[in-house]
Amino acid sequence: MALPKKGLRKITIDDNQFVWKVRKKISWEEKHDGQLGIPIQHIDGGQMLIVYVGFSRSYFSENNEFAITPVLIAKSIRKAIDLGWKYKDKGQVFILDCSDLVNDDSEI
Repeated sequence: MALPKKGLRKITIDDNQFVWKVRKKISWEEKHDGQLGIPIQHIDGGQMLIVYVGFSRSYFSENNEFAITPVLIAKSIRKAIDLGWKYKDKGQVFILDCSDLVNDDSEI
């Protein structure tokens, strides 16, 4: 499974290029207090990473305004790799909770 190319953003981590995307349209799950899942994948394909940062775009949630930054994406990718994400291999989606990184002010 690959990410649709429209609206992709690129980021380079340790000489590897990754793509990620935040959908403009709010999904049904998000409207009903589901967390936003950010898909990330190596530019050449491979195992998909879905990152959850504890952010919801629901109209009913208090936590509905949040900036998804390249710094947060970079930290999420590094955490996933440390936890065993094999980004170049085919395989099931790797799901990761990165809500602990949202208020982390340390450098990448």
